[in-house]
Amino acid sequence: MVKEVLLGSDGVIESVSANSLIIDMGTTRVTDTREFATRVEAKGGHYVDAPALPQTAQTPANTTVFGPYGPKNVVFAGVCGKKAGVTC
Repeated sequence: MVKEVLLGSDGVIESVSANSLIIDMGTTRVTDTREFATRVEAKGGHYVDAPALPQTAQTPANTTVFGPYGPKNVVFAGVCGKKAGVTC
């Protein structure tokens, strides 16, 4: 699904420009993630892989935990920026 949305006809990749941020919150194969990141970065954008992590006993109720992976400066600026309810 992510591949179709990102790279398919009229995909998001067509709109990516310098400093665009694409955050993939799906469970995507590593080979696909690398391809997506390469394609986005070739257009000057940034790609962050941020799949949802399993709930644990320590996870507060009604909370979704993501594990963002990507360049540190992009993750902290784009994912962990000053957004209400975001903890990094």
